[in-house]
Amino acid sequence: MKIKLLPFLILILSMCIYPQNQLWHKISTVDAGNSVSIAVDSLGYIYNGTSDRGLFQSTDNGLSWQKLNIGFSDITIRKVRVTQDGSIMAVTTKYGIMISSDNGRTWSQINGQLSPIDIITISSSSDFLLAGTPNGLFKSSDGGKNWLSDNAFAGLKVIEIENIKGTIFCYGIAGIQKKAFFTSSDGGKTWTEIDLSHEGFSYQTAAFAFDKATGRVFCAASFSSYNGTGRVTYSSNDNGRTWVSIDSKGKLINSLFTDSSGLLFAACSHDGIIKSTDWGLSWQNASAGISNPYVGSITYDKKGNIYAGTTSGVMVSQDNGLSWKEVSKGLNISSLNGFVADDNGNLYASSTASIYRSKDDGLNWAPVMNGIEPGNLSMLREVNNNIFISHTTYLTTSSFTSGQKFYPDLNSWGKSNNVVDQTGVDPRGRIYSLYTYFDGIFATNYLYVSSNGGDIWSPLLSTDKGGWNPPFAVDPYKGIIYLRSAGNLCKSSDYGKTWSNTNYAGGNCIKLKSNTKGHLFAMPDSFNIFRSEDEGNTWKDIRNNITLTAGISEIYFDNNNRVFLLTGNGRVIYSKNSGDSWIEITNNLLDQGGIFAIAFSPYSVVYAASISGEIYRTTEEALKEFVSVEEPKIDIPENYSLSQNYPNPFNPNTTISYAIPHAGNVSISLFDALGNKVMDLVNEYKSEGIYKVNFDGKNFASGVYFYRIHSGNYIETKKLMLIK
Repeated sequence: MKIKLLPFLILILSMCIYPQNQLWHKISTVDAGNSVSIAVDSLGYIYNGTSDRGLFQSTDNGLSWQKLNIGFSDITIRKVRVTQDGSIMAVTTKYGIMISSDNGRTWSQINGQLSPIDIITISSSSDFLLAGTPNGLFKSSDGGKNWLSDNAFAGLKVIEIENIKGTIFCYGIAGIQKKAFFTSSDGGKTWTEIDLSHEGFSYQTAAFAFDKATGRVFCAASFSSYNGTGRVTYSSNDNGRTWVSIDSKGKLINSLFTDSSGLLFAACSHDGIIKSTDWGLSWQNASAGISNPYVGSITYDKKGNIYAGTTSGVMVSQDNGLSWKEVSKGLNISSLNGFVADDNGNLYASSTASIYRSKDDGLNWAPVMNGIEPGNLSMLREVNNNIFISHTTYLTTSSFTSGQKFYPDLNSWGKSNNVVDQTGVDPRGRIYSLYTYFDGIFATNYLYVSSNGGDIWSPLLSTDKGGWNPPFAVDPYKGIIYLRSAGNLCKSSDYGKTWSNTNYAGGNCIKLKSNTKGHLFAMPDSFNIFRSEDEGNTWKDIRNNITLTAGISEIYFDNNNRVFLLTGNGRVIYSKNSGDSWIEITNNLLDQGGIFAIAFSPYSVVYAASISGEIYRTTEEALKEFVSVEEPKIDIPENYSLSQNYPNPFNPNTTISYAIPHAGNVSISLFDALGNKVMDLVNEYKSEGIYKVNFDGKNFASGVYFYRIHSGNYIETKKLMLIK
């Protein structure tokens, strides 16, 4: 018999080395990031622009990195350039062009009258700057103070500019059949349009490279049409006047460069790095050591080192691409948006650009894309030991052992602006997914079901009455589906064939969750929470003793159905009795901030992940000990009892006390003198303890009534008298 020792050894070691006054302990950081643009200056300093955490600099060939303060925190970098005078320029999504003339120590904006959010790319010469925008090409001859529009690019979205040995190559897109390649040899005074068109095609991306030894220029582009997509690569030996198509094997190329020996390298979206020794006539793989198939940018320094930016860090090659190693120390730049654990104890974390896995309790992490397209990843879900990943345009899943599955049935419904953000599974293994398509004005929600692990999906329901991404839950105990539609909380007990309204009276509903006990939790807003134990027929407000300084952002259940609430300011609230009572267990996590997700392993470990990629853990034993110290002491009665109401007789209010020595369902019913039940005073699950319930008789006639308690095998009845 095989025994998994690693999780238990880690638990034992953690008990020995962690401070006893802390509930949560940091175990690692998902140390990676989405590199979108890399440049090297004349000193050999490397500048790495990221998609979500700003600009980083390395002064030691990538061995260590420091985040540069360019005046704004955690910004998205679109492009990094080094000018001919050695200045560093960074194009950001919110603040436009930032420039530094002192190796990144100080920065200033040079947007002039340009809208900062519109600037896409930039290039420079000794005399002027060029900026590409959705509204064409702009030129500045005074260091960015003033910008003039170039009429040749009216109506074009300029997305790439390269100044190669005095010849400017400019590329833009506008519509389906608009030709969009231009060159200029006189500093942009006149432009020549290059005909690289395919009938009915529009280019979407472009990359350029220049071979100093031969003077050849290389260009790679992708294109799309109504009939599909394609990829092309060209070379020119006359500064772009004429072009010859070369075969790049259909790779989607993001970046090109040639080294001093004439080797041509291409950074690809799905194929890592490829290289050619014969100017693109033939290609070979050059990705040894690169585990992430997406490489967004590539460059080199004067020493011959080649640097590649991937969605999981920066790689370097010192042998012309024969081998690569990671040089991302200090690049803690990932911004996580998903965090789950599977039944085998593996942890998964996702950013918008990549997915990472830890097989050793979070101590070490590695990217596991399995062919998933990088970028625009929005969530992770664990369903039946499969990890579901939502992309902007499709839903996919992977066990990361058997491989990845795409779902064309789901994809065929969507065009763009969509989200697959909610999944659930019923007792028979049916997987449900809620898919929202947004056309810019209206949102339509589609509910799909798969009975064979996700290989085939069928639509169950479509509605435009639920708003954007409405609350949705599947009861894993009874298989009931819950969905908000047209202002009502609806349910289906026959796998989506028919639907009926529940008795939910909370008004709005922003979140639904169901645990394996059949308990349904609903939130009308961020500060209130209700529970139903009878399929939505009756509801109880379980806000109870929760003290909130920010709204509840997520509800979690561990393997034993204990409830964890996560708030918008990173606090964690815990209940061991389905919400009858609560206690905050944030403890030392309060010092970290930004906790956005919780996950549970099968080895009694609870994990918490911060947005910045830090992973914390605690054990169920530590949690039990912490709760026993922190929560108020409750007197647990030795026996069941039902007290006489007080006052008695009464008008119109009286109080009934009762004691429960064991947790379980409790009902206290009121009967008239003829034995007819007139109402339930209590009908819910209760933890052990002493309780009181108030009876208001203002709507009842004077007379004798009876109240009876039933819990477990205990039944007792007493008499009360209402006198008006």
